[in-house]
Amino acid sequence: MKVFNNGTLYVQKKDLMYLLIFDINMPKELKENLKRIDLSENNQNTFVRFTLKEEIAYYNSLPWIIDYDEYIDLTDNEILELGNKIARKMKRIINKSINSPKKNEYLDEYKHLSIQMESLRDFFWYKRGFINFEVPCRDRTKKKTLTN
Repeated sequence: MKVFNNGTLYVQKKDLMYLLIFDINMPKELKENLKRIDLSENNQNTFVRFTLKEEIAYYNSLPWIIDYDEYIDLTDNEILELGNKIARKMKRIINKSINSPKKNEYLDEYKHLSIQMESLRDFFWYKRGFINFEVPCRDRTKKKTLTN
């Protein structure tokens, strides 16, 4: 999950970890910066702060990292329907990839969708109160920036 606020982007550690695990194509400099961050399995729901324009642009360009502000106002049924759409896409990819010379391309797309599905599930659980973690600069039920 990612959250943008006042020129700063926050990305959950687990999404960053997936970038390294799945060796997703990313600029070398960003990959090196990412390797310096503690992405151990502890506190995978915590967010990492990014302020460099290149980092913000890159992470914002990844549609499979869900954007908090795009999902927080959705109803449970809308979130479940999005999950169903992702599942249907995943099924189509499996069917297309069988005996295809483009298996690697399909595999990459499948990885992205599976990450997106897991994030959507976690977001749904978060919104329902089954998982608790702090989203930077946000309230659990409202999009607006908090003011203290």
